[in-house]
Amino acid sequence: MSDCDHTLDLDGVNAFVMRVKESGQQITVTGWCDDHGQWKKDDRFLLTHKNGKTTRYRVLEIRHCRDPADQYFMDMQFDPRTSPNN
Repeated sequence: MSDCDHTLDLDGVNAFVMRVKESGQQITVTGWCDDHGQWKKDDRFLLTHKNGKTTRYRVLEIRHCRDPADQYFMDMQFDPRTSPNN
């Protein structure tokens, strides 16, 4: 599997962090996107924050909404990238 399966821009408009647990080890992200139906448990996302920094998270659970159909909620776990020197 590659370093990340998807990217997500946490711009506060189309996607944002709704809940932070364990000092950022777990987060809940919500947003709106027509393509979220292809996302699944254990997918890895590279999240881009407003300051331009990135963090990798793995999906623990995703809830696809029906009304509105483009909304989703994802519970995610911090998934640090490994150094190529390890």
